Amino acid sequence: MKRESVSNVRLFHGDARFIVRDTIAPKALKKVFVNFPDPWPRKKHWGNRLLQSPFFELVSTRLEDGGSIALTTDHEEYFDFAQREAVRSGVFDVERRPAPKDTLLTKYAVKWQEQKKPIFHSLFWKSGDAILQPGLVKLADMQHALLSGDLDSIGEFSKLVHTFDGGQVIVVDAFRELAGDGLLFKVLVEESDLRQEVIIQAWEKSDGIYVGLQQFGDPLGTRGVKEAVRCIVDWLVGQGMELKQTWI
Repeated sequence: MKRESVSNVRLFHGDARFIVRDTIAPKALKKVFVNFPDPWPRKKHWGNRLLQSPFFELVSTRLEDGGSIALTTDHEEYFDFAQREAVRSGVFDVERRPAPKDTLLTKYAVKWQEQKKPIFHSLFWKSGDAILQPGLVKLADMQHALLSGDLDSIGEFSKLVHTFDGGQVIVVDAFRELAGDGLLFKVLVEESDLRQEVIIQAWEKSDGIYVGLQQFGDPLGTRGVKEAVRCIVDWLVGQGMELKQTWI
């Protein structure tokens, strides 16, 4: 992007099912590219493959009429699997083509060609719409809390796991801030194909101990993140601190 001075690109590192289902409006896409996906070759891992019938159905509702999915891969078995799944979805027609030149310029494409591996390419043309799938991850007002007590008196931390309807929170670890006047909690939040690592901070203010989400990494303020803050507040109260006020 920097080399080509491209500014009309957005990058997302995560599950494609979430980004398509929860951030793309119906019929807003023209074309989807799937380049050299992990083939998950062992049969017991096939459930992890992206190009399965449910994903084809989901993408059909976000593609404009006449839109397509382009697949390029060096893995023939996965290539055949994806074509069968597209047909099984009932909303795509399959057209096998030679791989476009631009697709063959990526790091892995160059590597496989140097190894004389065959490259397979298909276009899946949208032929219908599946039932519209609404987004599952909802933004939420953040939970903040004000406590009273002494952070220095907080004892040893052990991993916390909190399950809620639609996901789970895992508080992996807690750290003292270098200045010694606060705690940082490393939290994994999992909900409906969205996985976020966030930082929750507890620090001293003039009116008490404030607990809230830090914006490190620009996290999405979802219900799961809200549950993470609440989980840590509950743990601190269990450690002897007193809850003075919460904001929902």
